[in-house]
Amino acid sequence: MSVWVLDGVLQSASAAPIGAQYVTLATDATLTAERVLTAGTGIDLTDAGAGSTITIDVDLKANGGLVIESTELAVDLGASSITGTLAVGDGGTGAVSFTDAGVLLGNSTGAIQVTTAGTAGQVLTSNGTGVDPTFQTASGAEWTDTGTTLHPNETGDEVVLGNTTPVSSAKFSIDGDANQIQCVIQGFSTQTARMFVVENSAGTDFLDMSGDGETTLSSIAGASVVPLTVNNNFDSADNTVFRFVGPNRATATDGDTIHHNCELENSSGSNANVVQHRYIISTVTAGAEDGRFQTRVKLDGNFKSIFDAQMGTVAPHIKINGDDADVNFSIGSAQSSNMFFIDANESEVAIHSGGAAQGATLHVKNIADKNGFIVKGHSTQTANLVVFESSSVQTVKISVQGVIDYNGTMGNGTQNPATDAPTDWVQIKIAGTTYYLPAYT
Repeated sequence: MSVWVLDGVLQSASAAPIGAQYVTLATDATLTAERVLTAGTGIDLTDAGAGSTITIDVDLKANGGLVIESTELAVDLGASSITGTLAVGDGGTGAVSFTDAGVLLGNSTGAIQVTTAGTAGQVLTSNGTGVDPTFQTASGAEWTDTGTTLHPNETGDEVVLGNTTPVSSAKFSIDGDANQIQCVIQGFSTQTARMFVVENSAGTDFLDMSGDGETTLSSIAGASVVPLTVNNNFDSADNTVFRFVGPNRATATDGDTIHHNCELENSSGSNANVVQHRYIISTVTAGAEDGRFQTRVKLDGNFKSIFDAQMGTVAPHIKINGDDADVNFSIGSAQSSNMFFIDANESEVAIHSGGAAQGATLHVKNIADKNGFIVKGHSTQTANLVVFESSSVQTVKISVQGVIDYNGTMGNGTQNPATDAPTDWVQIKIAGTTYYLPAYT
């Protein structure tokens, strides 16, 4: 095998011929068909020397849009130094900039156009087919935005949602066209102002609802005007017209109570609760509930229970408490009915007895030096004032003149008043004069 030296490098007869095609970094006089690798525009070549590598890089313009992402060439559309304009046909706008506050307009395949900016109160208005729209002063607009208020321009018109005609000629009406909530007023997260107010033309509030749901209904039309009337016009012999519900507790408990108050203004100008009606569930067992009702009235600034009715098996009662006031039972002068105390269990009626049984159907016990029982006749009384009956037989009658008519028997019938001495005397006072009658036993 023959050898020789070429450019200081030992060559052998088996080496590639000098006429073969080579890629070199520079021309070589000993080669006849080499290709010289050179860097074109935007390309950088870096030769690390004999026995090493040649690196080919893209010469990227700073913020020009081309970037290397994960070893791959990519386009950064957000780069700040991209030049040129992307045509509409290529997915661009064909424009370099737009008028501030203008509206973009299509322009076939040409660059997108833009209107001039409108002024306050103007609306974008069509100028006809094939003509660009422009901002113009509103003509015949239905609403005006003042910046803080949006209002109809026709202040005499009615506003209706859900239909073309108002409901019952209302100024504002909602005509539901689907099964949904028709109106919702939702307060602000830190609502302290009133949620809802209805007032007259003078600004006087009639209906007021606070952010907590407290509702006040008022009227100033006159003493006989009823601020609230509740009707149930369903054709029924027994209609529910009003309902109190509550309390809403996690666990119902015997004695749970709701109440409503009657408040009137006191001398300091503030409202004072003077009468309270209380509704109580004494037994909460489902299907066996017991109820209780109380009426309480203020006396010297403190509530006193004047009526208390409780049903059920636990302490059932009906109590009327005068508490330093007269207790009167009246059916009215215009009534011809009678008043009864009816008790199928034949319980006793006691007055000032302390509630203990006295062995009498009617028992009157004085707690002071006063008459225990008075029967006062009518101014035109002709009937008897008092009648005592036994088995439907009138045994004693006292007339309005005070005449006592005794229809019973005295003594045992075995003694003769003409011959036998009396064992006792009966004292009777008539018109201030005392009479003594013999009594035989």
